[in-house]
Amino acid sequence: MENNITVSAKEWREAQSIWMRIEEKLSKLLEEKENEILTPSEACKILRISRSTYQRYVQNGIIEQHPFNEQKQGKVFVLRSSLNKLIEEGRL
Repeated sequence: MENNITVSAKEWREAQSIWMRIEEKLSKLLEEKENEILTPSEACKILRISRSTYQRYVQNGIIEQHPFNEQKQGKVFVLRSSLNKLIEEGRL
């Protein structure tokens, strides 16, 4: 059994417009999220520090890095917002 719904052309255009705005916002949010996640190398470039200085900051608990997987082994990332906060606080 097939159920059909009838909508007016105006309602259809409004729905399409809403859908397009949702897609645009989602795309922007995903792009911002991608820019939020940094590799340690990218963090070093932003902070203009060496990798050994970066490691020292991590060991001293200044920079917090996060594992990409649940096993907490292998690749890690740093949040750009965390770095910005440390810079604003004058800790870096």
